[in-house]
Amino acid sequence: MPRHPSVTDQNPFPEADAKHKATGPSETTDYSRVIIENLGQVAFDQAFNMLKSAPKEALTAWTCRLEGLPVGPRRTAGITAFFKTLAQIDAATAIDLALSMKRREPRWNAIGSISSATPSADLNQVARMFIALNEKKLSLTDLVTGWSRSDPAATARFLSNYSGDVDNRDVAQLMANWAALDPMAATEWLTQRDSFRRDETVCAAFYSGWLEHDRAAALNDLRIRAGDTSFDKGLEHVSKDLFKLSQDEARTFILTLSPAAQKTAVGSIYSDVTSVYLSGAPDLQGDEVAKWLITLPENLWHETIGEVLNRWPEEHVVERNIWMDQLPPDKRDAVLADYCRAVNWYMPTDNIRAGLKIRDPNLRRQALHKAFEEMEGEQRRQALTDTGLSPDESRELAKILKQP
Repeated sequence: MPRHPSVTDQNPFPEADAKHKATGPSETTDYSRVIIENLGQVAFDQAFNMLKSAPKEALTAWTCRLEGLPVGPRRTAGITAFFKTLAQIDAATAIDLALSMKRREPRWNAIGSISSATPSADLNQVARMFIALNEKKLSLTDLVTGWSRSDPAATARFLSNYSGDVDNRDVAQLMANWAALDPMAATEWLTQRDSFRRDETVCAAFYSGWLEHDRAAALNDLRIRAGDTSFDKGLEHVSKDLFKLSQDEARTFILTLSPAAQKTAVGSIYSDVTSVYLSGAPDLQGDEVAKWLITLPENLWHETIGEVLNRWPEEHVVERNIWMDQLPPDKRDAVLADYCRAVNWYMPTDNIRAGLKIRDPNLRRQALHKAFEEMEGEQRRQALTDTGLSPDESRELAKILKQP
């Protein structure tokens, strides 16, 4: 069973011994003998108690010692452990000590450690640190995200007066958190900013937060504005958020919109499934989206549901095929045709089989021709023979593809 170093092995507090282990550091501790660079090697509560009890003189001396260490992992680890721990005890003191450091690399190591560890109640101190740094380009994301959850008004005052660059993504995060608590105050602050602060990303974040605060009011307001394309991103975000909350409410809301806005809203939901993600995964699942799309008018899912069906979880393909087979005949043909046209050439068999199941001969021919239309010669021959179809299915497919 792993254990933390004790007070006698690799311990930064050699003077404390058993008394320290039992009761924490005492007034008799010789702080000058603390090996502060080893702070990260002991249990957190032991480090916490030591820094909490240490006088300002000791903290200052340790900061100087850490800053003066040779470049390398030991200095980085020591600074990180010291300032992360101290930021949770006394953020103001941690920041003052970090700002007092003269060497650039250890100073920024300390600043980063403080920024990531300061409790939300003390994030005003992190804001003070950023103002004191007077740097043009600093990432405010963690500060704005954490602080605006508990005190958005204070966060807004900081952003209003901050001399460095403020990204609209940070304004958007503020709006999302503030609108979830007080949309009127968030609106008042935003209307007093320059117009470029009210871009589509900020708008979308505001409505996502407002949706959490007062769903009916947010939807009613967005419904009125949905004809304005500058609100499209807000409509997309709200539609997807609403789908996660209630698929029935999402359907009801979308069907009250204008035809163009309906397509925008539905598109945000199916594109979450069909988009290519370089990292991470979609929020929604192909099976739930497909089953929901089919409850909408066909013009809202025609030529899109096929790609959604391609994202149906692989472990549930039997369920997918049963679901398609039990659809009403006309709707079934339309879904099968869309799925066939969206042929996935890494695994084409299911798509082609779906096309062969279409009842309407003209639609069946059109769907299969569409699936193969960009293939010629050897590529088409290989596709016909390597799809995993049965001999009868392959012959039927070849016959259909010969038809004009």
